[in-house]
Amino acid sequence: MVDAEKGSDVPKELRGKLSAFDSALSDVENKFEPLLKMSKVEINTEDRIRGYMNRVKEVQDKEKAPKLNAARQIPWKLRALRLAGEKESPEVMMDRVKKRRRQINT
Repeated sequence: MVDAEKGSDVPKELRGKLSAFDSALSDVENKFEPLLKMSKVEINTEDRIRGYMNRVKEVQDKEKAPKLNAARQIPWKLRALRLAGEKESPEVMMDRVKKRRRQINT
């Protein structure tokens, strides 16, 4: 399937794909051109600033995170400690939880 009309070794089916690949490669080269023109000092400075901005974002996200009420945690912690000391099998513990759920739902 050699295209004899244009004297090329590339089949017609691949020409479109190759031209698309060539344009995509040109786009990548154009995007990297500003980075290649920068000095290493400028690039390291941008990395440092990017790191600072990521840290600021993390702090802001932590401020937005929901807070747990410490007073409401105490009964759960005490119950977990009590259950840990009882040395029950998981099956017995699950039966007790199911019974408790049935009591609550009725």
